[in-house]
Amino acid sequence: MYLAIQSTLRELTLNSYFQSIERFQTLDPAFVLLAWASLPGINDKGSVFWDWPDVTIRRQRLDSSDTRTNLAAALATISARLSSDPGTRQFYTPDQSGRILANVKTKDPRLEGLLFAEAVIIDTAVAAYDAIAKINVQQNPRKAIEQLAEFGSELTEAFNSNVMNLYLGGVSRALGTAVYLAATKALAGVTGELTPDAMLTITALKADAMLDAGSFLNTGAIDTNTIAAREMITAIA
Repeated sequence: MYLAIQSTLRELTLNSYFQSIERFQTLDPAFVLLAWASLPGINDKGSVFWDWPDVTIRRQRLDSSDTRTNLAAALATISARLSSDPGTRQFYTPDQSGRILANVKTKDPRLEGLLFAEAVIIDTAVAAYDAIAKINVQQNPRKAIEQLAEFGSELTEAFNSNVMNLYLGGVSRALGTAVYLAATKALAGVTGELTPDAMLTITALKADAMLDAGSFLNTGAIDTNTIAAREMITAIA
């Protein structure tokens, strides 16, 4: 179950942060995020999440061949996306995977924040799973619904409190909803794909911001330095 939650969390965080192609130009935070998202989705024997606070194990995971392979695959897509910006693209070709991972410091607070958030979210989901598993849903459906609602509240709190604003900005509510969906699918044993019917993005610019309408129409991107607030609302059938 936790692998589905982990996969959704990583995918949504990556898509949110790199929605603007300019984010690739700031190398350090981009490298940390890509390294975190490339870590193998594995757990230690007898526990749900691996012992990420152990810096020796953390370094081993960063330097593992699986992490390097995962990152190289991601870089193949990224380098294609950066084809119009060769100056930035040179840092994101698949053969750069080893260098990127070597440049990520083991104790980087951004990496620690992402790992902490991931662990808290997964632990919250597993605790909810254990609680719901003890309920006879047919005999006490109300209790099961109450437990699921409590799980949603705890998951949202964990998500919004611990994932760093550096990577999510103002879209954590929409991403939290998507992670909740992945978790409830896993709890219900649903394996099919559920796709959003619609997403509304509301962006408020700073009072002195100048919007380049032509650039916005061509790329769909807004300079993050001009944004005062952003909110995304999803609808899923």
